Amino acid sequence: MDQSTLVEHLYKILPKDAIEKVTGKLLGDGNISVEKGKRGRFRFTHSAKDMEWSEHCYNELKANLPLNPPIYRKITDKRTIKGFTECYYVQSRTAIPIDVLRNLWYYKNIKVLPKELLYRSLTPLTLAWWYMDDGHLKLKNDIATKLVLSTESFTQQELHFLQKILLSKFFLHFKIDKESRLVLYDKPSICYFLKLVKSHLIPGMSRKYLQAKKDNLNTGPKRTSIYLPTYFKILTPTKEFNDVISYSRALQEQLITTVGHIQFYKTYVNTQKQNRKSYQIIISNDNLYRINELQYLTGFEKSVCVQACFDFANRKGRLYGDDQ
Repeated sequence: MDQSTLVEHLYKILPKDAIEKVTGKLLGDGNISVEKGKRGRFRFTHSAKDMEWSEHCYNELKANLPLNPPIYRKITDKRTIKGFTECYYVQSRTAIPIDVLRNLWYYKNIKVLPKELLYRSLTPLTLAWWYMDDGHLKLKNDIATKLVLSTESFTQQELHFLQKILLSKFFLHFKIDKESRLVLYDKPSICYFLKLVKSHLIPGMSRKYLQAKKDNLNTGPKRTSIYLPTYFKILTPTKEFNDVISYSRALQEQLITTVGHIQFYKTYVNTQKQNRKSYQIIISNDNLYRINELQYLTGFEKSVCVQACFDFANRKGRLYGDDQ
């Protein structure tokens, strides 16, 4: 049976959301046993600190896959300070959906990427489960500096495929580091990724998303340089910039929704390529807070956030004489 036929069969015997969750697990820590002469069993292991995640996966999938409840294990490991590690292990019984998954994900008993399945099943829900399994968010002073998806088990060819599909589906420009991991380094992409997955993350994974930040947003110089595309015609920079920053509140209301954040990201992710002109301005304390808040939410530099305020005001007919 070819891969396309297997994918179609899988969607007939499992619900769409279950397939997306299992796809996330198999991109991450999940695997299917490949003992010779035996049918496969879906299984995964998580450390004791992620017991909530183990139980969540079990509860979310047990209606569609014959899973046994998580089992606590204590494993001797002299490499650790305690001399042992603790984890929770989940394994399924045999079932037809797992047979199909095994045929998709394994070739000659080696795990491979099922491209046809990923084209269809890679969604924000899939990303979230993959991220909770094998993702890491690096923070410095509460600011995201790097987001990592551990992909060391995949070949370079498979990593390039994942790069391309993540770019085509989500406009995410992942890099491949020296450890064969997929990495986001730029703040806008990290904020956007986290917005895509946030609604699917469980409380126990709070270390993997940005916490709401309301303090220290008005720090920094009041006099600053803002760079706008040359097509803007600014006559009184300080006044016009302060007037237009008031629209940041309305922009934030749009960014609360995933659709709004996606549109914002797609609009401004490549704006650094535009020809720009520098403006020296003085920002009021209130407006400095507003623009820093918008910058924290989106990850974009102040100049891009101010540009977005101008664009929003222009759409509302408040610029260039449209309000006359």
